[in-house]
Amino acid sequence: MSEKDTKKKPQNLTDKWSHLKRQLKQRQLLLYKAEIPIDLINEYLHKTPSDNEILRIESAILKDREEKTTRIRAGIQKYVGHLKSPQLGKNIGVSDTTIREIWTGNQITATYDIIDKLELYLNQNYGFELSIENTLTVREFLDDEVDILIKRISDISKSLQEVPKSIKKIVEKGEYEYQLFNDFSKHYFPTPIDTLNRQKENLNSVIVELQSLFDSFIKTEAKI
Repeated sequence: MSEKDTKKKPQNLTDKWSHLKRQLKQRQLLLYKAEIPIDLINEYLHKTPSDNEILRIESAILKDREEKTTRIRAGIQKYVGHLKSPQLGKNIGVSDTTIREIWTGNQITATYDIIDKLELYLNQNYGFELSIENTLTVREFLDDEVDILIKRISDISKSLQEVPKSIKKIVEKGEYEYQLFNDFSKHYFPTPIDTLNRQKENLNSVIVELQSLFDSFIKTEAKI
């Protein structure tokens, strides 16, 4: 790697290399797949290679992602099926659209984050073999996903804490509040009942997702 290679280059390539380098560090098998010589690994990870080399390595990583996505597609088609694929998205915290596009082949290069989650789910439920470099554990995955659900529960709790004040306010005033936008348009503020119904739906959604996570990733211990 010559000194001129490390000089100023277009920002998009600099950003691209920063992203690629992170992936190389996290998934070190990619160093082998990208055919980076062993004696140059340290140099690659601390300097910036030529533009052509960045694009070559990007191509090698995209090929790896495409191969893994193809393998994942075969797994979800075999074990999950098309009708149940939307539920799979809920199980791993990925959008239904993304799962559907992987299933149909419209998305041929999923991100490593999604690949790792899908492999973990299929491994835990159907014995699907994990990629060598997939280091995602059930505990790590659940910690992240449950933290998101806990935040949603906390937001619901905060919203519900305001409901008693709203109830008292309406009773004291003897009417609902509304905002007059013009002579013909009124916008009523959500009533306590509106808020309770909305948060009941939100809480039901959290319950379903949490139960799904538990069913998919936590074994039930049989008690005698």
